[in-house]
Amino acid sequence: MDEDLLVILVLLVLAALAVPVLAIMALVSISGLKRRVGELEREVAKLYANASDAAAGPGADREPAARAPTLAELTRPAPAQTAANPP
Repeated sequence: MDEDLLVILVLLVLAALAVPVLAIMALVSISGLKRRVGELEREVAKLYANASDAAAGPGADREPAARAPTLAELTRPAPAQTAANPP
């Protein structure tokens, strides 16, 4: 009986020690993902800026260049298709 209680106690202590370690690992992973997403967003913005500059061409001073879509506009979900409004 005492051995069973000791085993349960050891398992509880190990579980209590594992929870903070796993939480720290998750936070480190999430912060790394946030950094990578930020880098990707900056790169996409740079690519759109370069594409809009290239689309403007040498005659950009005569006509205003079309505005490149923002990241929010590109990631907005499409409206749902209805039976009355087929594609």
